Order: sequence, then C-alpha cells, then structure tokens
Amino acid sequence: MEGSSGEPAAELPIAKWRRDFSVAFQYYLDRSTPHPVGRWLGTLAVAVIYSLRVYYVQGFYIVSYGLGIYVLNLLIGFLSPKEDPELEVLDGASLPTKGSDEFRPFIRRLPEFKYAITKAFFIAFVMTFFSVFDVPVFWPILLCYWIVLFVLTMKRQILHMVKYKYVPFSVGKQGSMEGSSGEAAAELPVANWRRDFSRAFQHYLDRSTPHPVGRWLGTLAAAVIYSLRVYYVQGFYIVSYGLGIYVLNLLIGFLSPKEDPELDVLDSVSLPTKGSDEFRPFIRRLPEFKYSITKAFCIAFVMTFFSVFDVPVFWPILLCYWIVLFVLTMKRQILHMIKYKYVPFSFGKQFS
Repeated sequence: MEGSSGEPAAELPIAKWRRDFSVAFQYYLDRSTPHPVGRWLGTLAVAVIYSLRVYYVQGFYIVSYGLGIYVLNLLIGFLSPKEDPELEVLDGASLPTKGSDEFRPFIRRLPEFKYAITKAFFIAFVMTFFSVFDVPVFWPILLCYWIVLFVLTMKRQILHMVKYKYVPFSVGKQGSMEGSSGEAAAELPVANWRRDFSRAFQHYLDRSTPHPVGRWLGTLAAAVIYSLRVYYVQGFYIVSYGLGIYVLNLLIGFLSPKEDPELDVLDSVSLPTKGSDEFRPFIRRLPEFKYSITKAFCIAFVMTFFSVFDVPVFWPILLCYWIVLFVLTMKRQILHMIKYKYVPFSFGKQFS
C-alpha cells in the first residue's frame, strides 16, 4: 500500500517538516563524525545553556526531570551490548567469556549516544519557552527520585556486566576473570541469596508456561491487591509512579521487535515488508512481559510496608506527567510500526 500510505503522509505539513528536519540533522551528524572532541564540546555547550536557562527562570523542573530520565535511558543503551547475552543464550554469536575466545569488539546497542543527548538538550531548551510545560512541582523530590532511579539502574547494569563478564569499552581483549569475580561473588551473601531467589522464581516461571490464562489472572490479582493497598494507606505515590514507568518500559519492549530495523539496516535478517517476502513470526525484544509485570507489582507491594518510600508528593502532577509520557512514547512506537510496516502480533502473514 505504498501509494495510499505515501499520499496521506505528503498531505501532512508537520510530517514533511519533521522528515526534512531529520534529514538535515542526519546530514550535519554525518559531517561531524570525524570530530569527536567537537561533538562533545557542542553537547557540553548545549547542556550548559539549558542549565543556565532553567536556573534563570527558576522553573521547568518537570522538563528537566523528563530530560534526566531520557538521558539515563540513553546511557543504559550506550553501556549495553547490541546482542543481549540474556536473550541470546542459544545463539552462536556472544560476548567472549574466556581468555582463549576470539576477540570481538564491543558493539553498543545505541552507538550514537552523544548525538541523541545533544538533540534532547536542544528540544528541552526550546520547551522552556512555552509556559504550558512549567508545571509547579517540589523539585527536590524529583531530584531525589532521579538519584534513586540512577543508582538502582546503574547497579543493575553493573551486575549484568559482572554476570556476563564484559566491559563496555573495546580497549583490548577482555579476559574472563572467572577466578577473581567468582570468589568475590561467593563472598557476598546478598548476591548468593539473590541468585537462589532468581533460580527459584525462574523454576516456577517455567512451570507456568503452559498456562497463559492463569499467569494473566495472577498478574491481575497482584495489580488489584497493590491498588487496594495504595488506596487504603493513601500514600506511596512515588512507588506507584516508578511502577508505572517500569511497566511502560516493559510494554515498549513487548511491542518492539527483537532486531530493531533502525539499527540493523545492513543485516540480512529483517522484518518482511512485502507480500512476497517469506513469513517470519514477530519475535519480541522482551518475551516475558507478563511475568516481569507480576514481579514488579509484588516488589512494589512489599515496598508499601516501609515508610521510607512514602515520600509526600502532589500525586495529580505525577499522574498527568505519566499520561503525557505514555502518549508520547506510544506515539513514537506506533510511528515506528508504520515506518517499518510491522504489527507486534503473529496472527498470520503480515502484508505491507
């Protein structure tokens, strides 16, 4: 349906302007490739200008918080391998784990981290000229929450590096360090308990595989119990907000293909885009979406019994911000589906 889909796109001035802007941005991006120092200096300059702007107007803290979340997400992509060892356990291509393995350079999941940051700061700077984005909020709470989120996210990323024995920089051949890392892990009771718990959880997870209805009913029960708990205590809105962000992140992984066409344009394996292409079922980037949600609701429920997580906050602002984030994220995901002509469900052969 190239003709019919192309004509409506041509009728939208905003879509045409967005496409022209993306082409121009990519053009200057490619020209800056041989100049990494200049790129980083440009990023630093944009960040300083944005910080001075926020300091001068004493507002737009919600924009800054969203920018911080986005930059943290890019940082994780920058530090993560393109092929996640946790999802590619059966594939031949994997990260080297022993000294005798052939050296393979570290290929990032998000190679253009620095450019995306520059673009994000620029967009956030433009948003500070529109008062609709200046939502009144007690900014120290957002700052504390971002710091907690940063620490937990980086802790998870570092544990992932230790578990699969890789370093996100190709400065030389990475040895396995099996002896030293194994002994250090054995000395930590918390790490040992965490490993045992993950193994037991995976055991019951595998046993529930043939029962999808039961799994979803369990997820629904956990969500209802958590909602009743929050309604009863009238608090822990920060925990609920973090849970909402996490569930939204899982939803994007559930709706995204395992091999992103935007990053794998040169690979032979891609999504079918024409009716004559061979049918390939939709393989998700995050296949165990439903289980992770159940686990998240259980953890959030336990957190409601510790008053340290009951941070006072005006919850309607967090709810409005989450709704805006949901709409923008889903809009971006739907545009991605339309651009690469795929549907995140394998009900049959998908035609273009």
